[in-house]
Amino acid sequence: MVLLIVLATRPFVPKAQALPPDFTLSVSWGGLLLLLSSSPLFELSISVRQERTNGTLEQIFLSPSPKLPLLLGRALRSQILSLLYGASYLVSAAYLMGGLQFQNPFQGIYYLLLGIPVFYGLGFIVMALTFNVREIIPAVTMLQIGVVFLSGIFLPFNLMPYALRAIAAFVPTSYSIDLFRSAISGSQPQLLSSMIEPANLLEPLLAHVLALVLPILGILAFRATIRRAKHRGGLQQG
Repeated sequence: MVLLIVLATRPFVPKAQALPPDFTLSVSWGGLLLLLSSSPLFELSISVRQERTNGTLEQIFLSPSPKLPLLLGRALRSQILSLLYGASYLVSAAYLMGGLQFQNPFQGIYYLLLGIPVFYGLGFIVMALTFNVREIIPAVTMLQIGVVFLSGIFLPFNLMPYALRAIAAFVPTSYSIDLFRSAISGSQPQLLSSMIEPANLLEPLLAHVLALVLPILGILAFRATIRRAKHRGGLQQG
């Protein structure tokens, strides 16, 4: 993946010039963020649809055993694989692009971990919204592409038009990703820099609030969806 991106863009960079820092940062760490976000945003909805198609979802949710650990366990298995893939991705990126940026690695790791509850909270909300969607893979894929694009995973916020950045401010995952990028590169947060002052204080505050609130909202939304489905008999194969 790294090789394809580098080969596709290298002809546009003069031979005597190194790869631009923003490009190197986006390709290297953006790939890791993409892999980490894919598990909660994609795996949760797909696993529920598979159980429903197989006719086992009703048995799971009518049994007295805990339901959320089962769903999270499946996503966690995919998350561990994503971490392994992400590690190999970073090694490849470092080799092909001449190293990685590590300005504030501990702060970067902190914001990376802070974003994981946000990813899972949003994953539960997506799972609730797509519960009755039959063609689940195209629907979830489109949502995932929108979140990845607007969260600044590959496209830095300072390169986005103002209107697009304003929309990105309403995407919950944008804040932890922007803070992670700023910590790794040693720069200031970009998302709210041209909208609200002081952005370097407001963005960390919003990132921590979202990490606490969004998982709760996601779980409540999914439980409400399951209650409605039980009442209407919608847990059966569909």
